[in-house]
Amino acid sequence: QQQQQQQPARPRPVYFWFDLFVNNQHSISTKPFEWFCSTFQDSIAAIGTVLQVMTPWNNPIPITRAWCLWETNCAVQLQAERGVRLVVRLPPGQEEQLLEALTSDVQAITKALVRIQAEKAEAFNPTDRDNIFEAIRTTVGFTALNLAVKDQLRSWYLDTAAALAEREATAASAYSDSHKLGSGGGS
Repeated sequence: QQQQQQQPARPRPVYFWFDLFVNNQHSISTKPFEWFCSTFQDSIAAIGTVLQVMTPWNNPIPITRAWCLWETNCAVQLQAERGVRLVVRLPPGQEEQLLEALTSDVQAITKALVRIQAEKAEAFNPTDRDNIFEAIRTTVGFTALNLAVKDQLRSWYLDTAAALAEREATAASAYSDSHKLGSGGGS
């Protein structure tokens, strides 16, 4: 809902792809890992946008999960090649927590970015984790993947922080103006 509200008017409907529902979880073990890699990339390229919900803001679950990092890697790789967009969003309560953290700790974003370490990501199935790690090693490498994810999130954190600060400043200004008018201090 938040994503749809923040998007400009679109001539086509928005669809959501949940791999849990799209991939038959019972026949998953019959497919080679390479099939998943190419299916992920082809699907992401066809969809054109990856939406990641980063919660909690300071240690988002998607950066701790191997499949989510692989999806992020695919989106980042396909940005230049196919124009895929990686969109990051926070649930409303997390926006407030991020704003509070930024006002009390200037290093809050840096601390969150330091936690990004793809080589520590987990997966429900240890074989998936091993396969994803091998795919990362033979393609971009962990250092490059960590850097790409950090660059994406750093940009998003800064844009989000600026938007939240502007929202707060606008609210404070409106509050101040209403009190000036209410106290007879207006013109």
